[in-house]
Amino acid sequence: MATQKKVKKEKGHVNKAGMLQAPVKGTPVQLPEQFDSKFITTDLISEIRETTEEIQSLLLTKSRVDVRIGEALATLKSQFTAYGHQKKLSTKEAEQAFGEFVQAVFNIGDTRANEYIRVTKKKELEGLKLTISNLVELSRLPDDALGEFLEEHPAEELSTMSFRKMQTLVRENNENSRPKVSSSGGGGGGSRSVGRSTDAEETPSAPAPVLPQGNVERELAVLMDDDSEDATEIVGAIVENPTVATAKLRSAFESFKHAFESEKLTLDAETVLSEIKEWHSHLTKKAKGV
Repeated sequence: MATQKKVKKEKGHVNKAGMLQAPVKGTPVQLPEQFDSKFITTDLISEIRETTEEIQSLLLTKSRVDVRIGEALATLKSQFTAYGHQKKLSTKEAEQAFGEFVQAVFNIGDTRANEYIRVTKKKELEGLKLTISNLVELSRLPDDALGEFLEEHPAEELSTMSFRKMQTLVRENNENSRPKVSSSGGGGGGSRSVGRSTDAEETPSAPAPVLPQGNVERELAVLMDDDSEDATEIVGAIVENPTVATAKLRSAFESFKHAFESEKLTLDAETVLSEIKEWHSHLTKKAKGV
């Protein structure tokens, strides 16, 4: 009689609510060389390092969910815009309505929602294993500056960079957020004043939104190791429907048109447009029973 092979399973942790939590593999964190608080000593850092790295892993897993939320918010916003066009309403009215809706329904402020959406529009940020706060900071950079920034700071460096350092570097590389210097008066006795740019993209980082407690996808994902197959399945388990798919296509098409406003269509772009045209022709013939 064959003996049954026993598979050793790693034990999880049961929290106070009685839920089993999977163990979390820690992710290295780069800490500042010095803290303002004298309480934070090297001895304390040594004691809390394991917990700190566990939190970093959870934040990275949470970031993947947040990016998916950003994609869904972009879809939702495009639906508001499309409805506004149908009803002959202004874009401003659609945006204001969208802001009120996400605040009332999801408890996400308009500014934060647009920050999430902005992250999803920056294709250069895809695949970076960074917290959502760091991704938001990077998304503030104009496309050209972002490309240069990512060349100077490879993904390996960014993955260990603290939020404070990331924020500082982004501001140094963002012309829109650099202080503007103005001078007045003559005779060598001019006065100078320094002020921050009022660029709409440069908004202060808001705290992460408190999402509805019933969001099971988020609650499960943050309990799992970022690299686990289960976490990947949960984050990707969103079933499409024609309405949502159409809104996503509209949002993607707007970005597509913007990208080629002053550029010639590439071969890939031509191919995609041809495929869409052929597919539409196929559907038309199918509807007519041809």
